[in-house]
Amino acid sequence: MYVLCYPSEEFLLVAGAFTGKSLGLFCSKEDDAQAQLRKVFTVDPRMRGGSKVVPVFQLKVNGMAFRLIPEQSQVKNNLRVREKSGSAANSFPGVPVF
Repeated sequence: MYVLCYPSEEFLLVAGAFTGKSLGLFCSKEDDAQAQLRKVFTVDPRMRGGSKVVPVFQLKVNGMAFRLIPEQSQVKNNLRVREKSGSAANSFPGVPVF
């Protein structure tokens, strides 16, 4: 999981044009996160001054670290699907993001 950050490694928040609410951008793939960052640079060139993509597992904000915890019903469903496909049903590699 990757997140867009300001140079200070704080979440880069994008304001909604119509809602006025802020949105933090998380991506499963680094390439997708880099593409989103390029879009942000197009909209606001001032963001080019050090804004970057950071892997979530490396991100610490004011001493806080982040951990992604999938919804248990999704994990159980994933294990059922893996079992039906003939894969080991008791585990899977990596962090499941559904």
